[in-house]
Amino acid sequence: MDMDNKLIVWDLQHSSPRCTCDSEDGVTCLSWVGNSKYIAGGCVDGKVRIWDSLSGGCVRTFSGHSDAIQSLGVSSDKNFLVSGSLDWMVLSGYLRSQSPNEQNLLPPSTILK
Repeated sequence: MDMDNKLIVWDLQHSSPRCTCDSEDGVTCLSWVGNSKYIAGGCVDGKVRIWDSLSGGCVRTFSGHSDAIQSLGVSSDKNFLVSGSLDWMVLSGYLRSQSPNEQNLLPPSTILK
């Protein structure tokens, strides 16, 4: 993440940037979504964004926190995302959903029923 709110994904084999992911606010934490091409980013605005690490495009946004995201985790089956925030909430989202681009994060007990 640089000072102009861009997340730059580097190709270490070629020592060059692979793509640039734009963020409206700063990114506080990152997690690869398994061994896929997707990166989950926890943001200052309380949203979790999923970026395509090849194109840099934001493919999904999860809302629900009222403060900056401080931690992210992805389940081993790559179905669920869990986020922790400065709002003292732990919320989760279903990654495999075919819902529209923006989804709400929910308490984990709601998702896992």
